[in-house]
Amino acid sequence: MIAVARSLRHRNYRLFFSGQSISLVGMWMTRLATSWLVYRLTGSPFLLGILGFDMPGRKSFLIQMVEDRADLGNAIALNSTMVNMARLVGPSIAGLTIAAVGEGSAS
Repeated sequence: MIAVARSLRHRNYRLFFSGQSISLVGMWMTRLATSWLVYRLTGSPFLLGILGFDMPGRKSFLIQMVEDRADLGNAIALNSTMVNMARLVGPSIAGLTIAAVGEGSAS
C-alpha cells in the first residue's frame, strides 16, 4: 500500500475515515448555513461568534483505532487532510445550496 495511506490498512480507521469524511462535509455545510442564518436574522457578530466545534473529541479516537503505533502519525496526517478538504468542500456546497434554495436546506 502507498506509504501515504498506510494507516488505512487498519479496518477501524478505514471505517472511521470513510464515515468521517462524509460527516465532516455535512458538518461544514451545516456550520456555514447556521452561521449565515444567525447573522442574517440578528446582524450580531457576537451571536455569530458564539457558534463553536467538537474536533478534540474526534481526534482522541485515533489512538484507539490504529493498532500499530508506527501508523499513528500517518493516521493523524490523513485526518488533518480530511478535515481540511471538508472545510473546503462543505462550505462550497453549502454556499451553492443557500444561493439556490436557502439556509434551511443546507443545514
